[in-house]
Amino acid sequence: MSLNATSPGCFGTTAMISSTYEMGIPPNITAYYRPNTNKTLATMTRCCSPSPVNVGMEGCFLWCEVAGTRGKSPEEAEALAKAVSSCGKPGDYDTYASGTHIAEESAGKVTMSGAMVLMGLMASLAISINGLF
Repeated sequence: MSLNATSPGCFGTTAMISSTYEMGIPPNITAYYRPNTNKTLATMTRCCSPSPVNVGMEGCFLWCEVAGTRGKSPEEAEALAKAVSSCGKPGDYDTYASGTHIAEESAGKVTMSGAMVLMGLMASLAISINGLF
């Protein structure tokens, strides 16, 4: 039997979430999420298209990546996420609870200091390997 937001195992889950990471949402994407209820999946499938709908928190939540947000500014990504959140018609959802996660600007980017550390590690490895021969 799978859980959904109305299952006893999901009660209070909303209050227990400290981050969208716990739902399985990668930090480098903009996502829209809702409690997984009887009506949520069909509407989210339609509104999130072409992105697939994912299940998080052991079936308690559904989420999808908001299409077209990669490489956008946080403001542009938030506007696209709001469009997805307003996609449903009255009666499409049996709860009004929902949320968005805006991609972290630094996620997936290599910073100069990060690149320097990586180059230092590679140089150390090369010296170690040359010392073996």
